[in-house]
Amino acid sequence: MTIGIARNKGELAKAESTLREHEEKVERLRSLIRERKLERQQIGALVQEAAPSGDMDKLVALQSRAVAIERSIVELSASEAECLERMLSARRYLYSLYVRLEKLRQEATTIKRKLLLPDEAITIEDRANLNRLKVQMKAITGESKTDHLI
Repeated sequence: MTIGIARNKGELAKAESTLREHEEKVERLRSLIRERKLERQQIGALVQEAAPSGDMDKLVALQSRAVAIERSIVELSASEAECLERMLSARRYLYSLYVRLEKLRQEATTIKRKLLLPDEAITIEDRANLNRLKVQMKAITGESKTDHLI
């Protein structure tokens, strides 16, 4: 079902959806990193409490947990950096789609103006170009009717 829906969406909708997903993932990762850092601080405090008591088993367990948390923070930070890069890439792609759509609109408007001039002969090439532009705009926007886009 979702495959059919995705096929009917235009490139703009897909790019916006991808960008939102990356932004949400970055926020989740940042939240997890904050939680892990807080947990690391708490374990650091527990290590400070356990050290004077001389309970080596507890101290080793706490330090082992602190190392695991630190490793988790490093992995989450790497994932965040990778996701940020994907998010920036998605933003650039979305911007390029908006620029491309605007150029297509301008080109279509120019052709339509030419078609409206009484002294200009309407060529098959002009009509074909206009149809080509409509198809390209439809692919970007996903809309079935492109007349209002021009």
